[in-house]
Amino acid sequence: MPVFTPDAMRYYRELPAADLARFLALAERGKPLADSAPWTPQNRGEKQRQELEACVRYTLALTKPM
Repeated sequence: MPVFTPDAMRYYRELPAADLARFLALAERGKPLADSAPWTPQNRGEKQRQELEACVRYTLALTKPM
């Protein structure tokens, strides 16, 4: 996601400066995701299921007691 463009910044106009700074620092350290197959009407449901499962795994990992 190209965040260092004027067009992208229009979504963050109301964001407090401290939050914007943290977001930009994170964006600068990040790496692009590997390209995956584009969404098509035929694979849309499967792609959504995969993304939902990844979100659930991530959330469960965050909520596990230490």
